Amino acid sequence: MIWLFVMACSGNAPDPNDSGKTEPVPEDSGDISADPPSYRWLAVAAGGDHTCGVLEDGTALCWGGDEYGQAQAPDGLFFETIEASEHHSCGLTAEGEAVCWGISDGGGLDYGQVTLTPDDVRFESIRAGHMHNCGVTDEQTLVCWRDKYLPPSGAFSSVAVGNPASCAVDLDGELSCWGPVYRQQDEPPVGVRFTDLSMGLYHICGHEESGTISCWGLSDGHLTDVPSGTFIALDAGWTQTCAIDALGAISCWGMDYAGEGLPPLGTYQTLSMGNQHGCAIDVDASLVCWGDNSFGQTNVPHP
Repeated sequence: MIWLFVMACSGNAPDPNDSGKTEPVPEDSGDISADPPSYRWLAVAAGGDHTCGVLEDGTALCWGGDEYGQAQAPDGLFFETIEASEHHSCGLTAEGEAVCWGISDGGGLDYGQVTLTPDDVRFESIRAGHMHNCGVTDEQTLVCWRDKYLPPSGAFSSVAVGNPASCAVDLDGELSCWGPVYRQQDEPPVGVRFTDLSMGLYHICGHEESGTISCWGLSDGHLTDVPSGTFIALDAGWTQTCAIDALGAISCWGMDYAGEGLPPLGTYQTLSMGNQHGCAIDVDASLVCWGDNSFGQTNVPHP
């Protein structure tokens, strides 16, 4: 607090009862301890060492590592959802068009044209993987690009992309996977109907119709030790998984290298897990990120 002292000068004789002291008048400098203004967020995606989000007006913002242009969201486009992978990012417009940016010409990583999306395809959802992308079209079929393993035919409700395998849930809640899988990733629970999936580096987690979660694959580091209860959302990072329970709290399990398994308290509606960091949007549409910040990937931008 800054104090201003008011000094009065006059030609009148001084008041003998006046001690000469003046009362301090506080300067109205505002509440300097208040939180800075924040954006309102519609979607978020945590990648390898960067993060992307969609504001309520559809504008995409990205921050953090940008070695391959993965944090350079295109101007003049408006998105409903967004995806972030290791070296590229993708957004889905209201018209169902998939747009990707970041590494596109191989870059010595044999990525091929992972950011060149299919022409004349309208998607309901997309997922960005380490070296390929897949989406569910408006006809509920699967389309993948930069994937040498063809997805199955049929009608599907959701898809998850790993490295290099992918899995999808059909309209009956049945699971289908294609491409090489690691460490028991091909051993899902029997007789379970899923609504959604998420794939980590060595594990897969499925959201069951009952609201519970099942995980399978590599059990090291407690990757498959799912907490009890029902959940409204989940996402698997490389070596950990987090989910939002029915009360909006986040629970995480698996390995914890940089605090990615220690989400902040709050009431949340959606979340995304990256390599070693995570982000979530609360019920007030505010965004918070935690975990590894080596590239500024948890520094949420403000207006």
